Amino acid sequence: RLGRRVVIVSAGGGGMDASRLLPESPTGYYARFLTLAHATEQPIRAVLYWQGEGDVQDDPDRDRYRAKLARMALAVDRDLGAPLVVAEIGPYTGASTAGVETIRAAQRDCWASCQNVVRWPSFANVPGVADGVHFRTEAETRLAAERWNAALHSANLVAQ
Repeated sequence: RLGRRVVIVSAGGGGMDASRLLPESPTGYYARFLTLAHATEQPIRAVLYWQGEGDVQDDPDRDRYRAKLARMALAVDRDLGAPLVVAEIGPYTGASTAGVETIRAAQRDCWASCQNVVRWPSFANVPGVADGVHFRTEAETRLAAERWNAALHSANLVAQ
C-alpha cells in the first residue's frame, strides 16, 4: 500500500516481444502509451516495465534484448523524463530454461549499464504461478504489488 495515488497506464499485451513496444515499431503501442501517460493528471515518476516472456519464445538473444531495453529507457527519458524500472521476469512454465535465463541476464545487464534504467524487482525466485507465466490469483498479485512497492521505495520514486 503506497498511501498515494497511483496511476497505471497499461500499454502492452500478453505475449508481446519487446520490439513491438519500441517507439519505432509500427504497432503503435508506444504512441498509445504516451497518449495515455500524458492524459493523466499526475506527474509520471516512473515507468514500470515487466516484460520479457514473449522474447523468450521469439528472440532469446541477450545482446538484442538488452539493446531493446536500452532504447526503450532512452525514449521514456526523452518523452516523459522518468526512469524505466525494469523487473526481472519470473517463472515461465513451458519455456526453455536457457531462454528464460538469457532474458533475465539481459535485464540484469541493463540494470548495471543502461542509462535511465532502475533495477528491481526480481520475480526470478517465485516458485511458480497458476497459469505458468501470469500473476493472476490474489496471492500472486499481492506478491507482485509488494515487490513493486519495495522497488519504488528503494529507488526513492514514491512521492513523500
